[in-house]
Amino acid sequence: MFRSFGLLFAFLPCIALAYSDEYCVSLISATADALNARDWHRVLEVTTDRERNCARYITVNELADSINDQANAYRELGKLQEALNAASRCMRIAKIPECHITKGDILLSLSRSREGTEEVRLGKKLVDQEISRLRVELQRASSVSEGQRLESELNKYKALAGLADTLLNVKPPQPSHAEVKRESPTSGSGILLNSTGDVLTNYHVVEGCKTLNAVDSAKKRSAATVVAVDPKTDLAVVRIRSSVGEPAVFRSGASPQVGETVAVIGFPLAGLLASGANVSFGHIGALAGLGDDNTKLQISAPVQPGNSGGPLLDQGGLVIGVVVQKLDAVKVAKLTGDIPQNINFAVKGSVAQKFLASRGVPFSAAVPSGVLEGTEVAKRGKVAAVLIKCER
Repeated sequence: MFRSFGLLFAFLPCIALAYSDEYCVSLISATADALNARDWHRVLEVTTDRERNCARYITVNELADSINDQANAYRELGKLQEALNAASRCMRIAKIPECHITKGDILLSLSRSREGTEEVRLGKKLVDQEISRLRVELQRASSVSEGQRLESELNKYKALAGLADTLLNVKPPQPSHAEVKRESPTSGSGILLNSTGDVLTNYHVVEGCKTLNAVDSAKKRSAATVVAVDPKTDLAVVRIRSSVGEPAVFRSGASPQVGETVAVIGFPLAGLLASGANVSFGHIGALAGLGDDNTKLQISAPVQPGNSGGPLLDQGGLVIGVVVQKLDAVKVAKLTGDIPQNINFAVKGSVAQKFLASRGVPFSAAVPSGVLEGTEVAKRGKVAAVLIKCER
């Protein structure tokens, strides 16, 4: 018996020693990697570890920052109540601007417009104070390294100010109580594939949904059911009862090239912007995604929450990708001191075609036959785009 207890006590100090200043610092890089990869489950794992076990090694503000990352991860996973709880916990620990802005963003997503706006405005006020302070300190910097540190921090707060302004600008006018319509906690976009009503979207759009509904180009709403998924490529197919619209056509024969003009079609910020499909144009910036992921394309066309799963079209109106993610400008600014501009990603159309073929889902493909006017490309994309709403 004593030998068993001896082994137990000998083992316990090793557990305590596993957490150190070096280990807790390493979790910052792990968080950054997870954020860049949009691996929200990993973000939760790492930041929770840091919150529970690293309090003695980090400052109160650094602890609050980790909890704020948790709130953002929960929001991206569609768990808005957990996200709100984390943001509130963050604010109890430290009154940093990020907590207020994140909480305000979540409240706006929950249609609690007045409370959300107040939180964002308070966060913006704190951000402006930090920007003023940093500008003064930057002028008094005594060394190059100190100046670089202050410049990096200033850029971070400028990015936060931009986020706050965006949230405040897109807030719709206050409706009367009778006109309030609570939107689905999460929404995404999809691509009509055939007359049967099969719609291609992202796996993360439909993951964990208790109910799914879709709205086609004729604004007809119908129930949707998941018929195929591939978490590895973040693709899924749902089937809807309504098949109004023209099915999209994929591009075959010619691979996308850097510099090509592309159009993103989808339903960003559903409930805030126009109810129909939105269109944005840009170019292919690279033939790989984060970490040289060769299943993705990097694009400059603006992407917002809700664009996920929508079509990426070439100049002939053919599908060459499925919009999947955007780079988090605020997080990257915090890590690098610079604000990235329109760095977004789409699953390659060739990858999507292989997925559909492997699941026996009918779709059409054609070789490029010419260049269309932007208005015609937009028209083709909009009739094939589908709004997908998820209740978790």
